Amino acid sequence: MDRSINLAIVGATGLVGEAIIKLLADRKFPVGELFVLASENGAGSKISFAGKSLTVRTAEGFDFSQVEVALFAAGASVSQALAPHAAESGAVVVDLSPAYRYEADIPLVVADVNDEMLAQAREQNLVACADASTVQLLRALKPLRNWVRCRMWWLPSFRRHPPPARPVWTSWPSKACACSMACRPVRRLRRKLPSMFCR
Repeated sequence: MDRSINLAIVGATGLVGEAIIKLLADRKFPVGELFVLASENGAGSKISFAGKSLTVRTAEGFDFSQVEVALFAAGASVSQALAPHAAESGAVVVDLSPAYRYEADIPLVVADVNDEMLAQAREQNLVACADASTVQLLRALKPLRNWVRCRMWWLPSFRRHPPPARPVWTSWPSKACACSMACRPVRRLRRKLPSMFCR
């Protein structure tokens, strides 16, 4: 990439936000100006990035027209409150929360699996990201599509339920495109991701 990109990270003081900042530094991503944003509780704290000390600002009231991309890693309620404003300001919002995963007109992207969906991002300046288990599953399954013609995937999902954890078995018919490891998200997510594993 020959040019730098101005970025905002909403939720920069959380675990995911900190991981994003570390990843940007480790991969030497061409960041022009980085704005680290959080709630009022985190405002004023310092975060180091690329040899600089950045002051955390409050996300509410931030002028998102200063950035080209805004990464939201602060939970669904924050995304619902601030992401539309950021998108209207011209920033492309990449939302890591579940807030927009099930919206029919918002592209749901899994990196290296359906990157072509990013082209739709400019329609509303908003991209939803799949949850962690879905991303791991799809990235593992994608290479298999060249070798195997599947009819159905069977996958166990272990969730904590009081009293003890118990397995939840889920199956996907061929057109469902194995897209999540939990029963409820599958019914909603299968219409969002292209049928890329099964024909």
